[in-house]
Amino acid sequence: MGWLFQTGQTKKELIADLIRSPQFGTDGRGDKITFICLAHSTRGNCLWSVWEATNGSQGGRYIRLDLLGVNDHSWGCKSMDESMGPCYYSCPLNYLSMAPVTNQEWRDHVKEHHKNAGRKLRVGKTYKIINSANHVKLTSLKPLRGLVDNCSYRIPRRAIGDEIIGQ
Repeated sequence: MGWLFQTGQTKKELIADLIRSPQFGTDGRGDKITFICLAHSTRGNCLWSVWEATNGSQGGRYIRLDLLGVNDHSWGCKSMDESMGPCYYSCPLNYLSMAPVTNQEWRDHVKEHHKNAGRKLRVGKTYKIINSANHVKLTSLKPLRGLVDNCSYRIPRRAIGDEIIGQ
């Protein structure tokens, strides 16, 4: 699915529209489905939410990510759910207990992201790069820079994994 933009929409208006409850839809048989937003949180341009979908007496919960972006002064979004394995891991940890698992690998990345988010990085130390066989030796913290194969790069904090001891 691509990006959806509405001319002149602000970020605040877009978020309000995306979390508005109830929302309605239909399933493959034409039966009405009601969607209720149980929780939402914005992390940068990631809007995380937990939804409950009910179809009569049946229901289910899922975690949704709406990527938010601006194009020609209008805000828009690209929506996906946990089962799609988004490459973003800032989902609040408590949301994981609010919906059944549909992608364990993605949830493991979310837990790793939160484990690494609050730790103190140190110049001169070597760290794994998440989802890579490479490692980085930090050379500065502001901006966060390091050496990978003797080349200096600016490194996003979310890409820094565990410290490699003895290097």
